[in-house]
Amino acid sequence: MKLLYSGEEFCDQAILKRLLVVADEIHFMDRPSVTFRNWGTVGSDSYARRIDWSGSPVLIDVYEPPSGPAQGLYEPYIEADINNPHFSQIVLEGFRESDEFARKFIEFGANYGTGTGEEIAHHLRQDNDLLNGKFDLEIDGPNLVDVATPERRKQTFKTILIEAKLTRHPPQSLSMYKYTGLFISGRYHSHKH
Repeated sequence: MKLLYSGEEFCDQAILKRLLVVADEIHFMDRPSVTFRNWGTVGSDSYARRIDWSGSPVLIDVYEPPSGPAQGLYEPYIEADINNPHFSQIVLEGFRESDEFARKFIEFGANYGTGTGEEIAHHLRQDNDLLNGKFDLEIDGPNLVDVATPERRKQTFKTILIEAKLTRHPPQSLSMYKYTGLFISGRYHSHKH
């Protein structure tokens, strides 16, 4: 079986062991640098690139998904998911209930100019109106991480939703399936304690 692992940069040891048992090939993906309108993401190589897989009985490879302007390729998937009540609720619950999950999006010790990451997380966790209304893909760069008003908190949470979509359940995995025929494996969940 050929597998494309998606949803995180790399899998943990327990998952890797399971994949090695069932797969003939395991493919990971780099995180692409993509741009949408007035904002973008910073790409990074998959952790799988750092490992010497020579001698492995299972073929291990890393795909580099398309980078650059991605409005037409990824935008419909992102906009649909950030406005999906189930997806948004899962992200919000994970953010509220788990510091580990929240730290994937906000660096608690960082100074964001409008407060520390821990203060930003606290304000977002207390806001019960973050899921009211529809989200668009416009990003206010200067106020990317700001919790001064209800609208800015909602904008900050929207960037977290977009980041969750791009890194935890990336739309590029769908396009990679279309071109490679690889079965998509991975996970997206909130961490409940």
